[in-house]
Order: sequence, then structure tokens, then C-alpha cells
Amino acid sequence: MEHELLPANTMFWKRTGKRWTFQDRASGMLRQLDYILVRQKWRNSILNAEPYSTFSPVGSDHRVVSMRVRLSLRVPKPSPRIRYDWKALSTDPGLQARYTEEVRSRFQLLDEGLEPSSEYRRFVVANEEATRLCVPVLDKTRTSLQSRHPDVVVACGRVEEARLGYVREPTVERRGILNEAKQLLFSTYDRIKGEELMERVQRVQAAQGERQYGEAWRVINEMTGRKRTKEGQVEGHSPEERVVTWFNHFRRLLGTTAEGDEEEIPSYLQNLNIDDGPFTTSEFARRKPR
Repeated sequence: MEHELLPANTMFWKRTGKRWTFQDRASGMLRQLDYILVRQKWRNSILNAEPYSTFSPVGSDHRVVSMRVRLSLRVPKPSPRIRYDWKALSTDPGLQARYTEEVRSRFQLLDEGLEPSSEYRRFVVANEEATRLCVPVLDKTRTSLQSRHPDVVVACGRVEEARLGYVREPTVERRGILNEAKQLLFSTYDRIKGEELMERVQRVQAAQGERQYGEAWRVINEMTGRKRTKEGQVEGHSPEERVVTWFNHFRRLLGTTAEGDEEEIPSYLQNLNIDDGPFTTSEFARRKPR
């Protein structure tokens, strides 16, 4: 109950012959003793769970319990991250006083006899609530659309005007005017790209000077086009390929043997007069309640 676990082989309606997992050798009674425990969140992924009599040839009194599972190998969608403007808080004394008052009103001083970990958690929660109320949120940085830049709009208008003139009168002179307009458009794009690159370089230098290394690396990743790695995603272009990749990974993982000699674990209690063999008929009769 603490870890929200479910016994998988009790979730399906089965006949009596498909429920028992242990047979008492002395009395022949059938019992359900073995279970497969899964977390609550994987409940819908379990297709079937039942025991099988696969250990009968080796003389075992237990039956193996197997479970059939269908996994959806997808990467969860990350939740949007709120970025706060801590620079505004560090430069505004009035905002700092308000932030301090909000934390003080939500957190009392440590009392004797209270657990320090719970008090620390209350302090963290108080800071989180004060941050949401006092610290401004940074605007999301969007990639600039170079095609909407005013200089690019003007250059595109000149290209369209020169093209219409060349269509009405296809002369060599009109053709030269069209080529000049296109070259002006290309040079305008290059100039805007250079200006944006220099602006990002200045942002990296400013972030490094303020020791905001996370912001600096974020800008560098934008400049280089490097994307964040998809952690936990299984390689493959289709569900079938991802299942094969998953299967091969565990086959390599479980199919290798440990290197070196196995470490011998000493017994905790030794030389105990305890018979750990199967129950005999006389022992069962002595323990049977009258």
C-alpha cells in the first residue's frame, strides 16, 4: 500500500486450476502464495497474468507465475519550465523587501523539539510561494523571423517590383535591375544574420560575466543548432523497431555472465538444529489442530 503495488495475478478472473501457485505435499491442498507485484501506473499495460505447471518435471511444489505486458515506448512530453527574472530581484530593494516579508509571513522560526527536515521543507515551500508572488517571469525567447524584418520587407518589395517590370518588358536592362534587387535582398539577409549572431555573442558574454552559465549554454545551443538529447527514448522509426531494440538490449544485458569467481556469502546463523526439508506425514499430524 505504501508503494501502490498491485498483485497482477489477482486482477483477472480465472478458474480454480489457473489460480493456485503452491501445492502442499502433505495434505495436497492448493494455495495461492506467489504473486507478481507491479505499480499502479502500469495497471493498464498488463494483458494477462497466471501460473503454469512448468516445474512439475523437476519436482517443485511451486508453479511459475508469468505475466504478459504491453509497453508504450514513448517519451513523455516535458512540462513547460518557468524562468524567473532573478536579476530584477537582485537590483530592486523594494522587491527584495516584499520577498523577505512574504517568506517571513509563511515561515515561523524553528521551535525546540521539531524535526529539522520538516522545518527545512516548510522553508523551501515558503520560498517557492514567495517566488511565484514577487519575482517577475522572463518572457519566452522566440527565434526571430528574419523574413519579417523591415529591411527584408523593403528588399522583397524591390525584387517584386523589378520582377513585374521585367515581365512587362523583358529587356537586358530590366534583367539587370532584377538581378541587382535579388543581390540586395541576399546581402540584407546576410547582414541581419550577422547582427543577430553578434547580439547572441554579447548575450553569452554578459551571462558569463554574471556567472549565469546555464543561460550562456542555452544561447550557445541556439547558435549552433544543437538540440537537447531525448533521454529515455528507444531508438527506432516504428513501434516494431523499438520493440526489437528493447529486446536486444535486455538479451545482451541478461545473457552475459559475471566475470571472476562468485563471492561466497557466509551464513548468519550456523549449526542450528532445524530440519528444512519437506514436511513428513507424522510432523503434519502433530501440528494439525485438534
